[in-house]
Amino acid sequence: MTKKINRLKIEEFIAGSGAGLTNVTLTYPIHKLIFRQMLHGIPTPMALEQLRTEGIFLLYRGVLPPLCQKVVTTSAMFGLYDYYGAILREDVPQLPENFSKSCAAFLAGSTEAILTPMERIQTILSDTKHNNSYKNTQVAIHKIFKDHGFLELYRSGSTIFIRNSVCTVLYFNSRETIQTYAPKTDSLVYTYILDFFIGGVAGGVISSLFYPLNVVRVRMGERIGGNFESPLAVFRTIYTERGSLRRMFQGVHLHYGRSMISWGIVTASYELIKTLLHRCP
Repeated sequence: MTKKINRLKIEEFIAGSGAGLTNVTLTYPIHKLIFRQMLHGIPTPMALEQLRTEGIFLLYRGVLPPLCQKVVTTSAMFGLYDYYGAILREDVPQLPENFSKSCAAFLAGSTEAILTPMERIQTILSDTKHNNSYKNTQVAIHKIFKDHGFLELYRSGSTIFIRNSVCTVLYFNSRETIQTYAPKTDSLVYTYILDFFIGGVAGGVISSLFYPLNVVRVRMGERIGGNFESPLAVFRTIYTERGSLRRMFQGVHLHYGRSMISWGIVTASYELIKTLLHRCP
């Protein structure tokens, strides 16, 4: 038991949580704009007009769930990746290194899916049609749990599981591969700029490839009550409504920009905070 506890590196969790906090604080307004495009399939000017009409007071409405969610999930992503990796290296040393790392990333991403309710509440609070029914996070959780039960909080959980597990594998593999071939330098400023670029490009490309899955997740997550539909059934419904695969990518240009900035901030912040923690006496 002691050996397994010692495998936990607390600085990995702290650095991850700090990276998540920085990320959400800086990028939430862009996220809300993209969310409206995902949900309603509307162009950028129309989504901007919706936010402008609602006013600055509601701009950060619903920020608490993604803030809590991102702090916890980013902490879990980096911390559990390191933790599962240590377990696999010590207990199954015969596994090839790259396969072991991929397994650790898959397990870390899968574990994050436990936190689906946080993302679900964020989806509900970001949708304009729920502005009057669910005033804040506490009200939303209480009413949904009371009226529809615990499982309602996990609607869209299947899409989150698929996205988190697969994307986490791709993120760590691509990030570490690029870092291997990136030029080495003693300049800390250059190093963190490089971390931002590597994380941003990797995260932006991966999240954009999975953009239609996020469209399905948003549609599943904004519905309250009724039968649970499979991701494939929801995808077919949205595809029929929009008429083409191209429209399934409505808003992807903004999503790529936001994801690139977001993952760049996460990666660079994580590395910076971890460096500062290592320097602490």
